[in-house]
Amino acid sequence: MGALIFFVIIAIIGFKIVSSISGNSNRMAWEAAGVELGLLYQAGSFMSGPQLQGSVDGLRVIVDTVSRKSGNSSTTYTRYQVFYPGPLGLGLALKRQGSFSGMAKFFGAQDVELDDPNFDEAVVVKARDPDGVRAFLNADRRYRVWRALNTWPDLHIDDQEVRLETRGREDEDRKLCGIVRQLVELAAVMS
Repeated sequence: MGALIFFVIIAIIGFKIVSSISGNSNRMAWEAAGVELGLLYQAGSFMSGPQLQGSVDGLRVIVDTVSRKSGNSSTTYTRYQVFYPGPLGLGLALKRQGSFSGMAKFFGAQDVELDDPNFDEAVVVKARDPDGVRAFLNADRRYRVWRALNTWPDLHIDDQEVRLETRGREDEDRKLCGIVRQLVELAAVMS
């Protein structure tokens, strides 16, 4: 029995060391990204992950982590949010066509058509003001949205923000910075 307790204690100490090393590299990546982007870094706690917050090119940015439970397990995601200076006022929601999009349309789900076959086939467009959205989504905006949704199929674009969640807690400062910059560029075009 004494040997079992000894091995349990060694396993716990080993887990703590590995967690500390992993957490330290993650913290350093988030701090470095914060410095490079000019965002405030806030360390996470036991219950929450790290956060970056502030403005990039005049747009409010928040990068944090969220965990979602599914059954007995949970998955952590890195969430990127870039907010427009003000709401667009179109009731806009854009996302990539999914495998059930055709069935949803068959049962009456809204998808505003823009007379751009490539865009219409790839993107679900919901809007409170379909005519306003048709005018708003000019060729340049459609191309940039289409390109972004091909890069990040889980990207959501709406009246308030551009939002992306990537699986796992990002631990590379270059990747954090690259994604933030690309999303800020897209949000600037949208606003």
